[in-house]
Amino acid sequence: MLRRIALYLIVLAGFWITGVKVAYPQPVEDRGLWVVRNTLTSPTAIDDLIYWAVNANFNSLFVQVCGRGDAYYRSELLPPAEPFLDNPPSYDPFAYLVQQAHRYGLEVHAWINVFYIWSAANPPRSARHIYYRHPDWIMTDQDGRSMRDYTHTERRQKGVEGIFISPGIPQVRNHLREIVNEILEQYPVDGIHLDYVRYPGASYSFDFVTRHRFERKAKVDPYALLNNQLTFPSTEEFLAKVNEWNQWRADQITRLVRALHYDISRKRPQVKLSAAVIADVERAYYRFGQKWADWLAEGILDFAVPMAYTTNMADFETYVRDAVALAGDRPVYVGIGVWNKPFEDALLQIQKCRAEGVQGVVLFSHNALTQRPEWYLALRQGAFRERTLRPEMPWKGVPEIAIENEMEWKIPPLQWLIPNLVLD
Repeated sequence: MLRRIALYLIVLAGFWITGVKVAYPQPVEDRGLWVVRNTLTSPTAIDDLIYWAVNANFNSLFVQVCGRGDAYYRSELLPPAEPFLDNPPSYDPFAYLVQQAHRYGLEVHAWINVFYIWSAANPPRSARHIYYRHPDWIMTDQDGRSMRDYTHTERRQKGVEGIFISPGIPQVRNHLREIVNEILEQYPVDGIHLDYVRYPGASYSFDFVTRHRFERKAKVDPYALLNNQLTFPSTEEFLAKVNEWNQWRADQITRLVRALHYDISRKRPQVKLSAAVIADVERAYYRFGQKWADWLAEGILDFAVPMAYTTNMADFETYVRDAVALAGDRPVYVGIGVWNKPFEDALLQIQKCRAEGVQGVVLFSHNALTQRPEWYLALRQGAFRERTLRPEMPWKGVPEIAIENEMEWKIPPLQWLIPNLVLD
């Protein structure tokens, strides 16, 4: 016990900052932190986030403001998030977070779950939710069933995270553009960060509008095509139509990304557009309709964050090398999980990213790190001991936020840092 206490005191002692500003060279690296939506439910939680992020030398926050078709910000388009339905906050939690983050030079990227709109076992409580307002927008599977009809157990059995709306429906894309534009108009965010900008799997979406639009273009009903209800002169012609379907369904997502790039360029050109993407690029396309390498090549995405959450180091290295090779002159920041592996492995993955020339890392997540606050301390002492500048993006112009301010360290109570610690 005494050894454990001594170890934590040594780590904590290294964090004491006297207030004297010290000049030291700043390397270039984006250090991002995904912040899951429940952090926005109290000012205290937001203050704790800013405290840890600044003092552990992060420089970017990816804050989930649209989790399941609802809003953790003041929205006219979406219903309030479920925690706010009965007790709406007297303040705007996202506005408060942006204000506090910018005080200390942290970038804030509004993290939006794009096509994913619900996941809980019980349906949404608000009648304003898209689940009720537009059931026709919800994806349909290859058997002709709407995801709205799945039970919670069926969703788990089918390996899908929740209920998704269809990118093949133009009104869906327009709705999502309106959400992004609402955020751009109301908040001085530094970026828009897209998550679940994909299908839940290869066997979705066969909704009426999507089928009709593809059939009008390709002269083939994709439902009949994929259910072997059609006859082709040769296997080659059948496969050609399947490939055409795969490309077309991916194009529907690309059309949204391209439209969001246009909207941002027109409204606030300095705002960065990014996406959390499937790390395996082949799987991303063929299973999920996500051609993120093309988005970078076209210049409609400012940077991608491949979610390399694997615990297998060989797979991780492959994902990182492939991402760097595919990125071209656009940066990739690698997403690293800290909830699913020993922290030493996460630190090793950070070093692997640097060795491969990756310009940044994003850790998932603040919520996981708060379960083990000593990990924040370990980052400051080790991998993140120096502050860094964010990589330049010349095509974006001058950043909108001010230069970093200093934040004085105040050592948190040891009892809080180490739960269940008995001081005797």
